[in-house]
Amino acid sequence: MASLKRNLLGRKLLGSLLSATILMSLASGPVFADAPRPPWAKEFYGPITFRLVDDPVYAEKQNILGGLLTELNTTKALYQSKTQSLEQKNKAKAQKVTELDQTRKSLEQKNDTLDKNIAEIQTATALVTSYDNAIAAGTSNIRVKENELITLNNTLNPLKDQFAEATTAKNEKQAAYDAAIAACQQTGNTACSDEASVIVAKHYLDRAKERLQYLSEQVAHYDQLVRDAQASIASSQSTIATSRTQKEQKQARIQTLTTDNTKLREEIPLLITKVGELTHDLDKLTAEVTVLSQDVTRIANIITQQEVGYANEQNLFKKLEDQLIEDVLSANRMGYAKSRSDGQRDGIEVARVAGDQLGEQNGKAEGEARGQTDGRAREYARGRDQGEKEGAIKGREDGLAQGTQRGNEEGYQLAGAKEGEAAGLARAESSDAAQVGRRLGLQEGVQRARVEGERLGRGAGEAEAIQQMENRQIKAEVIRGRFAGTFANKLTLPAFPGARGTYRNDESGHSRRIIRLAYIAGYSVGYDRAAEEIYYANIEAIYTESYNRFYQATYQAAVNRAYPEAFRQGKDEQFRKAWQREFDIYYRQTFEAARATALAHPDRNSSIFKNAYKAKETATFEARYLQIRNTNLETAARETFNQNIAAETEKARQRRLQEVTEIYQRFAVVKFQSATITDIGNELVGINDNVYMPGESIAHNVTITNYSDVAAKGITLTNAAGEKFALDELPARSTVTVLGAGKSVLDSNARLGRSYNIVTGLKMDLTSAEAQVQGRHFESAAQNILKAQMTAQVTAQLPVQVTGLSLSNPLILNHPSQVVAQLQNISSRTISGPITLNLDSSAGRTIFTQTYANLDTLAAQATLNSAEVMINRPEMIFQELDFSLSLYKNGVLLGSISNAARDYVKAPYVERAGRPVVVLNSTGRFSREFFKDIAGDLGGADQISILDLAGGAFHQNILERQLAGKTVYVINDRANSLVPLLDKALNTKNLLLAFVANEANRGALDEAQGRLEHLAHATKIPFDLDGQVVQIVSTSPEVVSDLSVTTSLIEVDSQNLGTVAKIERVLKLTNDELLSEIAGRVTADGYFSANSDTKMLLKVAGLRNLEEAETLADVYDRSLGARHFLFFKLRDKNYLKRVKEDPNLFVNKMKAKLDAVPQSEKLGIALAAYAVQNASQEALDGEYGFAKAIRKMRKAYEKSFDGLLDKAEKIVKAQLKNISKPHKKAAEQANLYRPFPSR
Repeated sequence: MASLKRNLLGRKLLGSLLSATILMSLASGPVFADAPRPPWAKEFYGPITFRLVDDPVYAEKQNILGGLLTELNTTKALYQSKTQSLEQKNKAKAQKVTELDQTRKSLEQKNDTLDKNIAEIQTATALVTSYDNAIAAGTSNIRVKENELITLNNTLNPLKDQFAEATTAKNEKQAAYDAAIAACQQTGNTACSDEASVIVAKHYLDRAKERLQYLSEQVAHYDQLVRDAQASIASSQSTIATSRTQKEQKQARIQTLTTDNTKLREEIPLLITKVGELTHDLDKLTAEVTVLSQDVTRIANIITQQEVGYANEQNLFKKLEDQLIEDVLSANRMGYAKSRSDGQRDGIEVARVAGDQLGEQNGKAEGEARGQTDGRAREYARGRDQGEKEGAIKGREDGLAQGTQRGNEEGYQLAGAKEGEAAGLARAESSDAAQVGRRLGLQEGVQRARVEGERLGRGAGEAEAIQQMENRQIKAEVIRGRFAGTFANKLTLPAFPGARGTYRNDESGHSRRIIRLAYIAGYSVGYDRAAEEIYYANIEAIYTESYNRFYQATYQAAVNRAYPEAFRQGKDEQFRKAWQREFDIYYRQTFEAARATALAHPDRNSSIFKNAYKAKETATFEARYLQIRNTNLETAARETFNQNIAAETEKARQRRLQEVTEIYQRFAVVKFQSATITDIGNELVGINDNVYMPGESIAHNVTITNYSDVAAKGITLTNAAGEKFALDELPARSTVTVLGAGKSVLDSNARLGRSYNIVTGLKMDLTSAEAQVQGRHFESAAQNILKAQMTAQVTAQLPVQVTGLSLSNPLILNHPSQVVAQLQNISSRTISGPITLNLDSSAGRTIFTQTYANLDTLAAQATLNSAEVMINRPEMIFQELDFSLSLYKNGVLLGSISNAARDYVKAPYVERAGRPVVVLNSTGRFSREFFKDIAGDLGGADQISILDLAGGAFHQNILERQLAGKTVYVINDRANSLVPLLDKALNTKNLLLAFVANEANRGALDEAQGRLEHLAHATKIPFDLDGQVVQIVSTSPEVVSDLSVTTSLIEVDSQNLGTVAKIERVLKLTNDELLSEIAGRVTADGYFSANSDTKMLLKVAGLRNLEEAETLADVYDRSLGARHFLFFKLRDKNYLKRVKEDPNLFVNKMKAKLDAVPQSEKLGIALAAYAVQNASQEALDGEYGFAKAIRKMRKAYEKSFDGLLDKAEKIVKAQLKNISKPHKKAAEQANLYRPFPSR
């Protein structure tokens, strides 16, 4: 690395000298103001009106360096040729990086697809449940309606029978009546209706007809109820069929997604593996690049030696140049900074004057108008309330009184009229009606001509007048209403008038000329820009504050005035409506009852009856008289009419033409043309940007034509909330577009993406007596409705769509990752700032080391990546996180996204000496959650090493090569088992593998024993650990040739992780290390007191010997057929010889150790021999159900132990002379050191 740094330094010096040559060539050229800006001036504010060479000291140093470059030119070609190989390797490395990025992207896409499919399955499952609910509801409704049909039919059928009977009865009564009439007429009587028999028959016939009419209505009513129930059943059946079809479609979709997810879960692990392999390849290429870089450095050192003579001068020149540039830029920045402060102070004053003046003007005008409207509306509503109360009371009283009176009167009138009718008919027949009819016919013909001529002439004259008046030239005008807001368009803002205030001062006081020029340049550009920026940044707020202040004051004064005319108007209108409503109800109720009673029992002596009789008699006479007269009159009238109609029609046309023309001249005749809406923002946000935000105000623009010669007044616009807005007068003979005529507000709770109807209406009071002409373009002239509904549909949206929120890198503990946000401005206008961005996560905001700065503007699209997240709390390892982003301006939400960039915190492998290692594959949720459950029991995530095999080949290499001496806890997920990846790790020295189990993943130890090649001959032995049994499986280097060490594997419950701590140190010892510890630590006191240290060492020693014995016995047993004698199959005796001769076996290592250790350590080995022999003997006797084959090696092991115990007995007797028969006591004590539990 040191040589590489020298190489890079050499290249930097070379580049600097070349730059110096270029600067010298420019020394006599034009000033930089006319040339491209030099590199150092990228951060220079304003035009550059000087050159660095204008400084005398700089020019002198530059001339000295001009002659020093020539000697280096010959070295460049050699250097370039030697770097080609390095460039090729870097190119190959870049290609590998690209391939790795593509693979990671593919992995992310598949993970995203899997997440989306899971979400869709959940949604579809919920829909299937809703369809089941719809089917159940429909089935229930069918049952209810079927029961209802039974009840209805039970009522309808008897009614039909009664109807048939009533029809028969009516026919019979009709026949009786006809017979009575016929009988009377046969007697020659001309007034048969007065005959008693006819009156009686007529009475019964009337009753029969009433009965028939009543039953007909009942049958029709119940028949309709039956049809309604049948329609409801049919509708429910259709709903059930539709729901079943949709349910089947959703179930099919769930099946398809489930299949896709299965495929994705197969592909994702392959991609993870590929990522690991590519990472490994990339590491290899990096190493090769490093080697090549070292070669290039060696060549570059030659160049460095040539440059050393120039380095000092070059460094001095560079320091001078850097210092000069820094002085120039510093002065320029100081000027710019000072100017911004001065410009802002002057700019804010300009904004305050303009904003205050315009805000006061508009606030007063609009506050007065709105206050008057709201005040009148309040008083009008109060008057309506009072009128409702008084009108309702008065209407009820008058209805009751007049209904009773009029009912009695009409009843008597009907009875008298009935009897008077017969008398009138007789008198008319003998009158002079025919002669009178002929005489009057002549007069009638003339009159009819006048009337018909009036009708035809009026229609023609009215149409002609309308044609003339509405086809005159109409001018187009635009009127700004109350809500044609000042800021509906940015162009209406008062333009920045410029600022040259008292704070401007560009004097720096520096002695060097180019420093003064740099200061002035920065000051000039900064002052103007700052003044304008601060003006536009504050003008709206200042205007709004001034507008609101004057608006509220003016509005309160206007709205709180008394408006008695509005109160009277509301009271009078509502009194009339309430009186009429209540009067009609109570009048009808009392009138019908009184009339029926009076008709049935008339008082023939009453003046009403007598008057009715007389009136009816007279009326009947006159009617019949007229009938006779009119027959004769009609003939004469027709002839006269034809003679006069043409002249009368023309007179009427001319008269009506004049009348209608006068209506257009005196009264406003208007027609609605069109309506549009404009969004006018929310808190001055989103004005006129074609995006309708929840809670945003909407201005209504209407176009109305006034055809008349007078201004149109009294037009009001009403929104859906009932608010009324009075329009200004519309000039005569004009088509007027009223901008901002009224206002609506989109519901603040409107759902984004949903469409809403914005409804308004137009009314105008008609003042002409001929409403049919003045209101001819009204939808309802009677109700003064010009346009009942003007509907505009808008979609609730936010102006900014957060199209993406992602992480530049996966979440890894203590590794930063940028949070990348993609923003899209979907509105039609640039959004000015400040725009506040609130970035959050499901873990809170403390995980962000840097968040987004406020945006000054958002024109179309923007990509933000300045936010950074870094997880530095170990307890968050494998925690799932998602992120959200919200954008605000003036407290108004502009856009948001939530539950985005989902990931979980991954853990890099960190070596922690003496601490355990947890191995897992974090791609499975089970493994991540299980880790959280056990991390605390292992001392916390910051106290353990985490090896996540989702990292691919790199982490697999750590597992196989770098875990010597470690206790490794394995979290195995059955769905993605790690067992096949553990085989090579089993040849690691001093390693203990512990599978951590719970109810969901037990059996990993059995799986390992069945699947791993290095455990093909392994045995499982129960180990007694203070009364708790732990199953231990160990490798078998004695029969597996490529194994050099013994490695133990155990399975421990997640609730008993403390078990591992008791046993891990001793289990990780090699056989030689174990015997050395026994020799050094087992004493007579410890052995006979069975302390915990001695017990653990000797139990593991017995375990090691027993593992070897059972493995050899198993292999020996399966060697049957290795030899033959005659036709007998024999086993391989070499395994028996190994028990005696193989120095690597534990029993033989004990013999050798007993001979090799010094006298002071022999006792420990000797006592251990008793413990190991006892455990083996019990196993040979089948104490704990060990393989029967082990007993076939009994003699071999007994011989081996006989020699060992002979030596041990001698040592025990020699060193424990103070104990009587110490060798026998040692043998008895050995029972305590069996590794397996006693039966």
